[in-house]
Amino acid sequence: MAWETGIPMAVGALDNKIAHKAANGPAYNSEAVWNRPKPMPTLEAVLAEWEKAKLALAEAKELEMEMRKKAFALGFGADAKEGTNAIPLANGYELKGVKKLNYKLKAPVGFTGDTVDAIDETIDKFRHISNEGGFIADRIFKWSVDMSIAEYRKLVEESEYEAPKKRMLEELNKVLEISEASPTLEIKAPKAKK
Repeated sequence: MAWETGIPMAVGALDNKIAHKAANGPAYNSEAVWNRPKPMPTLEAVLAEWEKAKLALAEAKELEMEMRKKAFALGFGADAKEGTNAIPLANGYELKGVKKLNYKLKAPVGFTGDTVDAIDETIDKFRHISNEGGFIADRIFKWSVDMSIAEYRKLVEESEYEAPKKRMLEELNKVLEISEASPTLEIKAPKAKK
């Protein structure tokens, strides 16, 4: 914050003069000194405080995320399911944590087109796999290329006992990347007794 170096120290110098007069001069008026208006902060002083606050906020956010992830891992462990998880705490409290996954469509490795081309090809493969393939593709893929997580989960479930849907899922997984998102945490107070 090199731009801070030119800030005048007028306020501190003024306070020193008042203190000197108070100790040495008979005309000291304490009412006038203590009730004088506060000087307006300079833009540079406000910017310096803003910069400090911004850095403190970034550090606090980083620490909060680290502690949230640790608390989630300790509270729910590797067995946490996607969606809402809850465990009891002492004195009737409950820890609620929401595990989130990021679903992102992508072109498979080695594919010579972009993501939209890869999805178009996947939709064509769905249609060739079965008569129902086009309808399932229409429900899963939303344009601008996006997908329905609910329909994806349904396809995953149905792929366990229907061969065409298993093949569709295999094709879909070539253009789908799933990664873990940041969990959320909430401590809920116990319900008041009636």
